[in-house]
Amino acid sequence: MSKAWLRFRDLKARNIVQSWAQLRRKIKHQGFPPGRMTGPNERSWTEEEIDEYREGCPVEGPELRGAAKEKRARTLAAADDSSEPGAGETPEPKTVDKRPRGRPRPRKAESETTDNVSMNCEEASRPPA
Repeated sequence: MSKAWLRFRDLKARNIVQSWAQLRRKIKHQGFPPGRMTGPNERSWTEEEIDEYREGCPVEGPELRGAAKEKRARTLAAADDSSEPGAGETPEPKTVDKRPRGRPRPRKAESETTDNVSMNCEEASRPPA
């Protein structure tokens, strides 16, 4: 019986990992099989190893806590409210500020700014009364 060997590109094609860094984290922290070196710079896994790992993975995550639990409750409540009559109506569109963020505001004319500066300098040079 011959074993089918999988390389990194096969793991990536099966959406098991997306990068070498992710693969290292899975090996170190999540119990992913380390595979074996089949060449000077080549790591391979058997299909059986990968299948065993995937069967042992949980299907659902842990129970939500704190803010995430509250957000889930609000989302579910909103979904229940949308099933009531009249929920199919489209809401009023929000008005959106179309000016891009970070755009500088219009500057005053140069004559306005220089007059103010010169007046302030003249006032500053006068002795107090």
